[in-house]
Amino acid sequence: MSRSERDLKAKQWLRKIAQEGDHEAGGMLYKTFSHPIIKFLYGMLGIYEDAEGVFHDVMIAVWTGAAKRYRGGNPTSYLFGIAHKQALARISRRTPSVDPGRLFECEDHNPLIDELLIKHDLTMRMLRGLPQPDRELLILSEVHELSSIEIGKILNRPDGTVRRRRREILERLRSSRLGK
Repeated sequence: MSRSERDLKAKQWLRKIAQEGDHEAGGMLYKTFSHPIIKFLYGMLGIYEDAEGVFHDVMIAVWTGAAKRYRGGNPTSYLFGIAHKQALARISRRTPSVDPGRLFECEDHNPLIDELLIKHDLTMRMLRGLPQPDRELLILSEVHELSSIEIGKILNRPDGTVRRRRREILERLRSSRLGK
């Protein structure tokens, strides 16, 4: 399904949820958006279980009233905007839940998995080293491949600002990686 087809269907599902409380439409919205939104949330939160929990909070928000407030814009931007706000709320009230020193303590660990975890940890450290607004912008543009217009709607910024900040962030990362 292309992005435009997905957005068209999502508009219909949001209307059905708002007008009829349609459970099937809610299920389709959940199935369609669970992977991309959880991936986005994981990039923000760094803990998969937190990302899943926040996604469920997003779906509850949609079911309990956000669908009624939807005014027909881009549904992807609308849902990611809700996810963004929910994730920021989670970050503001959470305490550390994983002890990094215990990451490799299991008896039957696989060295290949260890290597993947280390690479992932390095990537996450690089992202965590960025200020929150820069990290959010990069995750939306590079991981989710959203356009600057869509990112602008989610972050409430003009698309020109989004393009300029993305370019500046990537240049800064390249120069720090090259040791300049």
